[in-house]
Amino acid sequence: MEPLEHDCSRAGTLIDPPLMKTPKLFSAIPLGAAICLQFLCHTAFADRILLELKEAASFGSGASTSDDLYSPGGIKGVGLFVGEPNNSSRKDRVLLKYNIETLLLKTKKIQSAELRFTIDYFVSLDPKQELEVEHLSDSIEVLGGRDLNRNDAESLGIIEITKDDAVNADEGRNSPAAMTKTMDVTAAIKEDLAKGLTATVLRLKAPGIESGPNTAQAHGLILTSDVGKRPVLVITLQD
Repeated sequence: MEPLEHDCSRAGTLIDPPLMKTPKLFSAIPLGAAICLQFLCHTAFADRILLELKEAASFGSGASTSDDLYSPGGIKGVGLFVGEPNNSSRKDRVLLKYNIETLLLKTKKIQSAELRFTIDYFVSLDPKQELEVEHLSDSIEVLGGRDLNRNDAESLGIIEITKDDAVNADEGRNSPAAMTKTMDVTAAIKEDLAKGLTATVLRLKAPGIESGPNTAQAHGLILTSDVGKRPVLVITLQD
């Protein structure tokens, strides 16, 4: 298929330019399509719908050990942190809330749903870390610290992360270019739509760090909270 020129006046319509180079600002979103700033919440293509995190209220991170240590929009000056930032046993986690209301009439056409993200910083002396993606399968009006420590989350899988997967390694900051990480979340999206929910909430945590010994050194992963580089959901529709 030949690449199509992206017309911002048509943003939100069904277009699919799979080979177009993205603007540098959006290089972390490997959809091969330009994205208009005024449509940061939902951008649709011929067989794909991109769900993004627009408002600070739709994502955040903080300590799962205290309801009072949650930061909407990410921790100021850091971003979205998963792991242990110090020796106080915070067990930091990340919450992501995606608006799926536009999918309610497309449920039967959903072929797959994929969470895509990049790691900004790999903070650890260990060669690899684990990142677990979980699903909170009920209606959550406002994200908060209580959602970081709920014990009813369903695990969707674990991704192995190495230092070379990050944009900036903690030591030297000379790691290779960032690699996009993915997790299939199709079952979670379909479950929420079947319940008539208008949002899907995902939670990220570092199981290995949380269950490991408490150390005086930071261990964890940082995902950027910058506009255009936040974790996204890619919904693929059947013809």
